[in-house]
Amino acid sequence: MTKSFDLRHLVGSNIHRIRSEKKITQERLAEKIGISNVSLSKIENGKSFPDCDNLEKIICALEIKPYELFVSFSEDVAEYGEMILKTLKKAVSPENLLNNTSYRVSHEKGRKK
Repeated sequence: MTKSFDLRHLVGSNIHRIRSEKKITQERLAEKIGISNVSLSKIENGKSFPDCDNLEKIICALEIKPYELFVSFSEDVAEYGEMILKTLKKAVSPENLLNNTSYRVSHEKGRKK
């Protein structure tokens, strides 16, 4: 039997949990990343998913490692690993990553000339 998995809900609930643990208001986090309180609320409630730029800003603003948004404390993560990977592949295509300026710049910095 396949269990249902919702990446938006997992990431949103982790953003909410981490933000609360760090005693950062929703208004303050929204301001730091440059989105509205309504948009952040939708992300935290799993109704929308942040784009690559906002996901990076959230990670930086919360001062966390990227994987922390994709870890479930209520379920066995290994069980959902394949579903997380498939969902991420759909959400971020290689074309989108290559067209993302911040990714391209940071990726090119790592190359040897």
